[in-house]
Amino acid sequence: MTGRCDSQKMAEQMKDAGFINITVTEYKMPLGPWPKDKRLRESGQYNLVGISEGLTGLSIRVFTQILGWSMEEMERLLTQVRAEWRKRNIHSYLPIWVVYGQKPPTKKSVG
Repeated sequence: MTGRCDSQKMAEQMKDAGFINITVTEYKMPLGPWPKDKRLRESGQYNLVGISEGLTGLSIRVFTQILGWSMEEMERLLTQVRAEWRKRNIHSYLPIWVVYGQKPPTKKSVG
């Protein structure tokens, strides 16, 4: 299931729970320090640190148990991945979706 499907499902769940004025907004979260905008560059740096620190945990099962790689082979590859992510000429980003809505007014608050 793609992110877009997940965001639409979340919007439907919010509607089913009684929320109104539900909005789904897509953003591009930079990965690394490449954006010119200061705020996006800082966000990209934090995003890069977070994903780099978690990369081993995200990869270990697939590479060692499913593909049969040794820990050393996997770490060599992940070191190269981290180095690529730090390059400013590679403009990677992650799509993120924000879903929000409003609680409907209660009868007590209306009137």
